[in-house]
Amino acid sequence: MVFIPQCCPDFVFFSFHFLCSIKSFDDNQPELCGLRCSNHPNCLSYNVYHETGKCELNRSDRFSDEKNFRVSNGVTYMGMMKNQTPMCKRTGKKVDCESNKKAVDGVWGEWGEFRTDWQMMNLTASFKTRYRSCFKPFRGGKPCIGEPEDVLWRSPRIPESSGIVMGDRFIQIGTWRFADYDGSVFSISYKTPTVERTICIYRADATRQCNSSASYSTWDRPVKFWDNSVVFGQDAIQIGNWRLGDFNGSHLSLVHKDGAVPVVYRSDARTFYGFSEGFNTYNHYMLISNIQYASMSLQIGRWRMGSIGGHFSMTHLGGFTPMVYRWDATAHHGSGIRTGWSTNSRPIIGTVGSGP
Repeated sequence: MVFIPQCCPDFVFFSFHFLCSIKSFDDNQPELCGLRCSNHPNCLSYNVYHETGKCELNRSDRFSDEKNFRVSNGVTYMGMMKNQTPMCKRTGKKVDCESNKKAVDGVWGEWGEFRTDWQMMNLTASFKTRYRSCFKPFRGGKPCIGEPEDVLWRSPRIPESSGIVMGDRFIQIGTWRFADYDGSVFSISYKTPTVERTICIYRADATRQCNSSASYSTWDRPVKFWDNSVVFGQDAIQIGNWRLGDFNGSHLSLVHKDGAVPVVYRSDARTFYGFSEGFNTYNHYMLISNIQYASMSLQIGRWRMGSIGGHFSMTHLGGFTPMVYRWDATAHHGSGIRTGWSTNSRPIIGTVGSGP
């Protein structure tokens, strides 16, 4: 039976004796590879690949006699004398190894392959994973830094050509970002190469602040192909701890997960603030999306939100625009009469959640 070590769950067998390989060993310190072998209960020999700096651990080796350990084709074959004081062997010679006395830090093994099948998070996103394992430190060395799991997200539903991208708790539409800043603050911000401003923030206590300059910016967060902190559902979009949704066809609300509703846009071009409850869309079904997208705009139920010039508008499909956010950190209310700055005329390109 072939031994499968816990240190390397994802590997390819090159031969029966192979345990695992570890990258990034200094070519001038193959002793570290020897220390790894000495510390592993099933390692009897190890190889150092000088060109790649790779350390390979083995549970046995065809070079069973220490005199056979040698340099060949850029590889040094080495052996460990188990149940004795660990020794380092270089090109077949026993030498004292000062690194035996030093702490050895944890080292990540190589990444395994991504799973071949995509797994569904919901009907708007799928993912697959790959793993790596930490070869644990010893003698007080530092632990491995980083994650053992790498997740690849996929959503081919919104092409970048639409001007809509996303990332960690934000949606970016053109030069505008709608983002969960820290779990309790929702920010609406604008950025060009010469201007960066946060137009308004909405808080989990149902209060708001506009004209807030460049504070509460999320523009340092990188754009990703997909991020699971953004979920599209039935007439609603979840962004971190916040949900923007069409409540009943005539009200579009921003709701915190704890229930506060700092802003509600109404279909008669009016905007209302500061609700401790109500207009809550957290009962909307989120596993299947009906959110549609057009060029630099999203349609949520009976509402269209989109970038238009240096402005961003929240417009009802009936024609009224209750709110326009402007690049200069000002917010302009519809006051019951505004019908301009609409993106309603832009043709729908597709539905988030459709496609392969």
